[in-house]
Amino acid sequence: MLARLATCALALAACNPKEPGDSASEGTSTGATATTTTTSQVPTESASPTDPGTSSTDTAEPTSSSTTGELPACSWFWPEFENFRFCPAPVELPVPITGMTPAGPITLRYALFGLQKCWICPTAEHPQILLSADPPDLELEEPTGDRISLTLWPDDDLGVGTWLGGMGVNKGDAEVVLELPDIPDTDETAPPFDEAAPPLLPATLTIQGDGWDLTASFEASLCSDLNWFIACN
Repeated sequence: MLARLATCALALAACNPKEPGDSASEGTSTGATATTTTTSQVPTESASPTDPGTSSTDTAEPTSSSTTGELPACSWFWPEFENFRFCPAPVELPVPITGMTPAGPITLRYALFGLQKCWICPTAEHPQILLSADPPDLELEEPTGDRISLTLWPDDDLGVGTWLGGMGVNKGDAEVVLELPDIPDTDETAPPFDEAAPPLLPATLTIQGDGWDLTASFEASLCSDLNWFIACN
């Protein structure tokens, strides 16, 4: 499995991963060029997996194989999985994510991730991760409770968004490190799935500096509502 380390300056705001935000209430995020070992700061981006206006769930269609009658190589595009949704009821983490923020202490009990869809088959190589205090309801335009979202872009920039204490929180000089030590492959993250044993994405998140003190390891569960699309090479 691949290992990725993404480090960036944390843009803490209203969880809006793929849309620029000019104020804390709209949400901001910061990109950082990431490799497995080093990162450097890049201009601010916004990210929010819970905002249906900023995270497309449109499927990138593969090349048709209708001339041969063969099914596409990726099962996400088989007829029986057209408009397929996989997002089991969230289960609390065995160990909650706890830490200190500029808005005070937080406890995040749920972790979900979605697949990135610019490739032939959606992949966990560049996931979107949502950590939340309350059971996430991604159909809400304004989700409740504290939350942190992380989006690893195809160029390995890391988008970060937050909503804490009922407001967006600016990053200051905080540093974010996201490690993905064991990324599931496309065979593991393509349907059919077993709801009792959904695909899991192990991760370690560290946020330090300027009022932040948070370090946690967790396993996020696949939720296709967080699948996101962006054109990529």
